[in-house]
Amino acid sequence: QNLDFSKQEKGEVRMCEVAQELISEGRQQGIQEGIQQGRQQGKRQGKQETLIQLVRDGLISASEAANRLGISESSFNALLVEN
Repeated sequence: QNLDFSKQEKGEVRMCEVAQELISEGRQQGIQEGIQQGRQQGKRQGKQETLIQLVRDGLISASEAANRLGISESSFNALLVEN
C-alpha cells in the first residue's frame, strides 16, 4: 500500500502516527520484558551451578540444594547428571 500523506486528511495522518507510536511502545515493552526474563534466568542458572558445585564439594547435601532451588531432590539429581 502506497501511503501518500500529502493527499490524506490530517486526522488520517495522525492516526498513522499514533499507530506507529503504539507499535514502537509495544516493541520497547517486549524488549524490556525479555531483558528482565533473561536476568532472572541467569540468576537462577548461577544459583543452580553454585549449588551443584557445593554438593560436589561435599559442603551441602543434594536434599538441601534441592530445597534451596525449590525443586525435588530427584530433579536436582538429574541436574547433577546433566552438568
